[in-house]
Amino acid sequence: GHMCFWVNNGPILCSLTDLHKALPNMSEAQFKHHVSGVKNDFAAWVKSTLCEDMCAQGLLKAKTKNDAAKVVASTVAKYK
Repeated sequence: GHMCFWVNNGPILCSLTDLHKALPNMSEAQFKHHVSGVKNDFAAWVKSTLCEDMCAQGLLKAKTKNDAAKVVASTVAKYK
C-alpha cells in the first residue's frame, strides 16, 4: 500500500503502467491538485518510490497532462 499513489478523488496507482493508464482519464483538476508551480507529486512518487529518475525529471518539465502522459508513455515503452 505504501508503494501506491492515491490520486485525489481518483484511482490508486501502484506502477508506472497504472499512471500511464490513468493520466488520460484524469481531470485537469485532479492533475493540477498534484502538479503545481511548487510541487509535482507524480514526479516525486516516480523518483522516490519507483526509482525512475529519468521519468521523474521528464515529469518535472511536463506542464500539462498531455506532456506528462507522453513522458510516462515513452518510459513504459522501454519495458515492452
